[in-house]
Amino acid sequence: FTRPAVGGYVWQSSGNIDLSGLNGIVWVGFKYHYSEEYRRWQVDNISITGDPVGISKMPLRAQLNIAPNPTSDMINIDIPENAARVAVYDMTGSLIKEYRVIQPKHLLNLGSHKKGVYVIELIFTDGKLPVRSKVIVQ
Repeated sequence: FTRPAVGGYVWQSSGNIDLSGLNGIVWVGFKYHYSEEYRRWQVDNISITGDPVGISKMPLRAQLNIAPNPTSDMINIDIPENAARVAVYDMTGSLIKEYRVIQPKHLLNLGSHKKGVYVIELIFTDGKLPVRSKVIVQ
């Protein structure tokens, strides 16, 4: 259904734009040029379509298991493969401590740190983006 234009105006199509060749986040903007002759501008009938995407592996963030959280001292971290280091940051972004990963399970003592929220970051050997999770020290 197309609503008829009123007041002597005529709907004009700007055509279709194929964004299928783009990857990642795509932003679409509209630019309007004003003139005395063309004072109205409306956007209608925007249709965004695509193929559904399946997830073959669980995201790393979902695989990052830190327990107990909150903690008063020790935490256990289950480390995904290819992780090289574990870093602990405070909420200002200051690096508190960094550890080399040796085993898939890592025991970390946070008991000497002040109460608060800390960020645990896994840094990977294969160039993947780091994975971060918050932990509360009580």
